[in-house]
Amino acid sequence: PDIIISPFDREESISIALVGVYLRIPIAHLGAGDKTEYNLDGIIRHSVTKLSNFSFCFTKQNSERVKKMGEEKSRVFTVGHTAVERYKKANKISLSNLSKFLRLDLKKENHMILFIQHPVSNWLDKTKEHIKTSFRAIDELNLPTIIIRSNSDPGTLIIQKEFQNFKFKNKKVRFYENIEENLFINIVKNASVLLGNSSMGVLEA
Repeated sequence: PDIIISPFDREESISIALVGVYLRIPIAHLGAGDKTEYNLDGIIRHSVTKLSNFSFCFTKQNSERVKKMGEEKSRVFTVGHTAVERYKKANKISLSNLSKFLRLDLKKENHMILFIQHPVSNWLDKTKEHIKTSFRAIDELNLPTIIIRSNSDPGTLIIQKEFQNFKFKNKKVRFYENIEENLFINIVKNASVLLGNSSMGVLEA
């Protein structure tokens, strides 16, 4: 390849950036300079930036942060976030079809919760307490709730086990390991609340 696109702050991002460095292939880092206070993501993100040849940032503040890390100004670009274009291009799914997939009557229900909670690496010992608190809240609210499994960070197995053990009285809870993007975007657009700690709530939502 002529160039490698290394996105954001996950393990696959730093892995492919390392490959590019050793194969002497230019690397473009998407989402450089973003700030994370409580997780490994920030460390990975800034490491990918240092491995990369070009940095594409969401905001001017992020671009300034990258420049302060010593990156050449001519290689740092403020471009916004790709979610805007991705979400506009998503095909609309009717409420009826969405209801069939989720096995919920969304026409009858006034509100729907989308729940995505990831483990926080700095608070790994509190993961069990955090997720049980969230599950109890979902149960008490008793609203249709779409739960999507957490990411692959340490602590995800704790969350998965707690979900399996938790006895929901709320019969309108639906759990998914993963959801295809177009369907996911339609769920986001029809949700009343995004619950949890996913960074998707900062930009995409």
